[in-house]
Amino acid sequence: MLVELLNEIPELRYVDLDTGQILEEQPPLAYPAALIEIDMSSCEDIQDNIQQVIGYFSVRLVAKGLSETNGLAPEGVRRKSLEWLRLQEKVYKKLQGYGTDSFYPFSRKSGKNENLRKGLKVFALRFDTSWHDYTANS
Repeated sequence: MLVELLNEIPELRYVDLDTGQILEEQPPLAYPAALIEIDMSSCEDIQDNIQQVIGYFSVRLVAKGLSETNGLAPEGVRRKSLEWLRLQEKVYKKLQGYGTDSFYPFSRKSGKNENLRKGLKVFALRFDTSWHDYTANS
């Protein structure tokens, strides 16, 4: 479902689960890319076979070849590089508050730049959500 939501953002050229792609010598991505990592932070029993799960997911945005953003850079170069910030905003707007009958609305908790690989700009947005897990009930 996260892949489908992010695929609705036309600027993103590649959306996938994060399996460490950007750590490869030649990352197999089209840029800009979004890589998704999903984790559970806590699980609590609310009935014998039902748990309340609090989880989070990170959307790691990856861009390549961003140029200068300083005030001395040509306006076109600076504008193109600043599109990176607008992409972060679009992802936030797409996901913030999104919920279904299966889970509570997403809430952004943090955003941070990550220096993982020279030549790539990486920004990770973290969202929290929760849901009831009925798996043990079936």
